[in-house]
Amino acid sequence: MNERPIDMHAYPWQADLAETLHGLRPHLPHALLLHGPKGLGKRALAKAFIQSLLCERREGVACGVCAACHWMSAGNHPDFLAVETDQATNESGENASDSRNQTGISIAQVREACDFLHIGAHRAGLRIVMINPAEGMNLAAANALLKTLEEPPPGALLVLLSHQPAKLPATIRSRCQALRLPLPDTAVASQWLQAQGVIDAGLCLNLAGGAPLLALEMADSNLLENRRELLADLSQPGDAAVATAARYARWDNAAYLRWLIYLQQWVHDLLNVQLTGGISYHTDYAEVLKGLSHRTSVHRLMQFQQKLLGARRAVGHPLNLQLVLEDILIDYHHLF
Repeated sequence: MNERPIDMHAYPWQADLAETLHGLRPHLPHALLLHGPKGLGKRALAKAFIQSLLCERREGVACGVCAACHWMSAGNHPDFLAVETDQATNESGENASDSRNQTGISIAQVREACDFLHIGAHRAGLRIVMINPAEGMNLAAANALLKTLEEPPPGALLVLLSHQPAKLPATIRSRCQALRLPLPDTAVASQWLQAQGVIDAGLCLNLAGGAPLLALEMADSNLLENRRELLADLSQPGDAAVATAARYARWDNAAYLRWLIYLQQWVHDLLNVQLTGGISYHTDYAEVLKGLSHRTSVHRLMQFQQKLLGARRAVGHPLNLQLVLEDILIDYHHLF
């Protein structure tokens, strides 16, 4: 069998943080908080680091061939436990773009994880728990974790992943060594996307807020085609709000949320045109946005953005989607 050590950073923008993690090996903290925007591959980096720690070769990288590496690849290493929401396994974060669409991490799961850490390691090494996303814990679950953070058992390591660390209790954050994975330079991200065969790399990156894995998912799905249909409607505000809402009424929550995000980005661009002359997201609709911006005002746009924020918070709650869409679209058309 060929030995192929596993590179700890699966993506080029992770190289610096992977080196930092490698440098922690001689004196590991009892808890790490790995945080950064969605769509950067934090989970892949964390799992590669964990595998390197559990690898039986002890050479700083996972060998990929020992029993421990095979167990990690199969998802059944006896000294590793992943506590995750269903959506957290999606590296891009696209399916987890709103916490109300997720089942959170329960106090029972956290207690199980804490009990797991207090059991002796099967392979005379570390016992590791990964919680993803850490902000998925409710307050009771976070409090249950706090006791273990305050008095960690020997040989235990907690790895918390977070898209929004500010949502974590300060008592949790203060007891972890925090490491941030930042958005990559646009040139690095664009080059990587082009290597994956993405044609509209710049556009996809803009729409994804600079997150390459989210940009890749957008390019590999029907999202861009759906976007063209949605922006065609937004480009021609008129009296067709009811008919437009009827076409969208069969959406599920994920499609509705994506539409809201596009609409928020669209209004953000309209505001930017008025305030700075720039466009952040829908750069391929620059002329349309400039034309529409002259027909409205900053005050009206900001009021409408507040309405969209309220709609975003209500995603996942029981609602009559067609009526909600009609209400939003009617207000949108009244902007102009």
